[in-house]
Amino acid sequence: MRRRASPDGSDFHCCRSGLVVHDAFFRFVIDMGGPGPDLILPPDYKGDLNPPVGGAEAEVNGQKYFVARSGGYVNWLILRGFLVDGKPDDATAMFKNGLKVYPLALAGKAPDMKFINASSIQEGLQHDPREQLLVLLE
Repeated sequence: MRRRASPDGSDFHCCRSGLVVHDAFFRFVIDMGGPGPDLILPPDYKGDLNPPVGGAEAEVNGQKYFVARSGGYVNWLILRGFLVDGKPDDATAMFKNGLKVYPLALAGKAPDMKFINASSIQEGLQHDPREQLLVLLE
């Protein structure tokens, strides 16, 4: 999942156990999990919070969060689920019921997450070897 910070630079809030967040350059932001819920601040955040790399616990608007600052406005949320008895049902339920990503301003009234099952979509992720990669990136 890729998340771009809102245009006004507001913070965004994520919560769920066992997830890793990196910025667009794959620099570590936070290892989300047990201490959460987690709050990721944009790089130009100007306020009282100044978390170390990897985050620290802080109180925001009367709620405890594990707070981290991202080096950019685009972050990668790396999700990993495991099969139980050869089925993905438990992992799917964990993400659908426990993952929420939204601006901090919407805390308490966050919109429902929308999950798209792309497992049946055929997609080639390799570029055509007959073409030059840079031509494809234009």
